[in-house]
Amino acid sequence: MFEGVGVITPRGGLDSQIDNFTPLTYTTSNVAQTAYVTVGVLLVMYLITEPPRSIRVIEAAIVTGFALTLFKHFLPDSWPQEWFDSNPSYYYHWIFDGARERGPFAEPSLMGMFLGMSLAYLVASFWRASLVTRVFYSALIGIGVYLYSVSYTGTALLALGSVAGAAVLYGLWRIIRYGTKQVRIYFASAFALITLIVFVFWNVVSKYTLDIVVEKLGSDSFANRNASNVNSFRVLLDSFGLGVGLGSDRPSSLFFVLLSCVGIVGTLLFMRATAGYLAYGLRTPSVSPIAWAFMAQLIAQLVAKPDISMPGLWLLMGVLAASYNAREVGFDTEKENVQPTFKERIGTLIRFP
Repeated sequence: MFEGVGVITPRGGLDSQIDNFTPLTYTTSNVAQTAYVTVGVLLVMYLITEPPRSIRVIEAAIVTGFALTLFKHFLPDSWPQEWFDSNPSYYYHWIFDGARERGPFAEPSLMGMFLGMSLAYLVASFWRASLVTRVFYSALIGIGVYLYSVSYTGTALLALGSVAGAAVLYGLWRIIRYGTKQVRIYFASAFALITLIVFVFWNVVSKYTLDIVVEKLGSDSFANRNASNVNSFRVLLDSFGLGVGLGSDRPSSLFFVLLSCVGIVGTLLFMRATAGYLAYGLRTPSVSPIAWAFMAQLIAQLVAKPDISMPGLWLLMGVLAASYNAREVGFDTEKENVQPTFKERIGTLIRFP
């Protein structure tokens, strides 16, 4: 319908298309992105009607990611690169440009997104844990801060900074509204933990943070990313607000990907679902660490990772959806000892907070 509209194709590279947009046409990316989103929705549908599982699966993912990154960082000669860099374009690129640590991920921005999500979860979990578990979380937080320093990623910086600011405002609001002794202790513990981390790693954090900000704001990449987002708004206008289809345009922000690909209606539906689950998670103690991790994931993707197919996005949303479904909707498969029908799964999926 909108063939010929100038877009940035996922396979063409962002920087190379800024001055010469690609005319819109059908590509394999349309099929691939649609399939990825379908898998993500099916994952949420599966989790949403299952009894709430332990969120230890998130911790297992964090520990695994940290362990693999440390292994690659300290034993680079023993790292099985071919197992992880299976995409030829990324493989050849990182052979010649591998100064920034990226762990088992394809690029440093993905590493930054993982670090932002992980540290947000760990800090949020710290003040609700037992003493022994706090020692474990403290070690992981220290590792995460170190990996941030060697990954040199602005994505993690912005995600963590935004989440930290939101946490301070949320904590102040809780103190003003409820003012209980327990809330004050939680807030004071979190503030003390963050202060200790900043103090211990001040030289590393301040140096790398300042360098990242100065370098990113003055780079051609930053200018090109902004230009790609501006073009996606033009694509939205050229498509009369309908969007040109998943996989057709790839700017640098998830928000602008949604605008240009699924239009105003699709963007509003996605924002409504994510905002609902996020708000529910923040007010529910049992899954509040998941909510903070989900917030960091969203911020990272709004800044630098436009891929709606990111597994972490759908997994975190699915865990929050499962908790909401069990607490608020009341459908418990374990209690009723039945399997929900497809119609019931769809019903619970669209009944988000």
